[in-house]
Amino acid sequence: MNDYDPYGTTRLPADVDRPDTLMFGLSARQLLILGVVGLALWGLWMLSAPHLPIPVLACITLPIGAAALAVAVGRRDGVTLDRWIVAAARHQLRHKHLVSVDAGGAGEGPPPWVRRSARSTQPAVHASPGLLHMPVRDVTDTGVLDLGRDGYAALAAAGTVNFALRTADEQAALVAGFGSWLNTLDGPAQIVVRTHRADLATLADRITDIAPALPHPALESAARSHADFIRDLSDRHELLHRGVLIAVRQPESGAHAAARAAHAIERTTHALAGCGITASVLDGPTAQWVIADTADPYRDDYDDPTAEASYAPPDAIITAAGRLAPTWTTTEGPS
Repeated sequence: MNDYDPYGTTRLPADVDRPDTLMFGLSARQLLILGVVGLALWGLWMLSAPHLPIPVLACITLPIGAAALAVAVGRRDGVTLDRWIVAAARHQLRHKHLVSVDAGGAGEGPPPWVRRSARSTQPAVHASPGLLHMPVRDVTDTGVLDLGRDGYAALAAAGTVNFALRTADEQAALVAGFGSWLNTLDGPAQIVVRTHRADLATLADRITDIAPALPHPALESAARSHADFIRDLSDRHELLHRGVLIAVRQPESGAHAAARAAHAIERTTHALAGCGITASVLDGPTAQWVIADTADPYRDDYDDPTAEASYAPPDAIITAAGRLAPTWTTTEGPS
């Protein structure tokens, strides 16, 4: 067999992003955690040995050492346990209710109406809100995002391509096409892969609603059976849907920068089409829906961006009327 590879392919290990190990197969971060805890336990042992029996000291130090070892070498959701614990602590300490200020950065805190006075008969807000700094000042009809001093950006929704099932020549062509897109960029770009829960119950209800209008009773029966299958699947499993968003940005300000951002996202869709990836530019309403979904991913209209919006337009002023304890709101900019 001829193993000659004209493209000079280099095989990379699957754990290429794994940290370098220093001793005993442990990284510097793991050695630091174990070293600090080990020194602390050794000091505790030396100070307490003259006063406590050995079994008592063992009962105290062994669980601490085992916990330190688990934190150092354990992983959860692909993240080391020490970083996972730090992230969980930060999440607990952060504000759960956020209020955005205007895009110019005016305002030192939440509007006064979100705090209920002690003499008010209305229910109090559960917790004092924090500030949510929204970088988007405006969204044009063509989908270009005005980021203020950070320039302009445009978004595109993209599909995926199965790389592993392609031949070596096809993989090389895909890599070359992706590299060609990267070479066309004259500003920053970002690829965001998002995973969210798929709401199959809504799809099942739609199938049930249109089933009576089908031209044959057998088709109606098949549609209802399929709807029942979807409901059962949704009840027994937590189904996930993966979406890919591509953002390109022009750091400069001005009308020409907005036009360049729109042109860059168009070039992106054409370049990715050569890789077999379907991509479409998001227009103004869809881009605004994506931004709103980022702040509130569990809205009822999640699966239908064309539905009547449950959020305010960019130029709307949000007041306290009708909502005394909002989860989050905005004074300017898309919510």
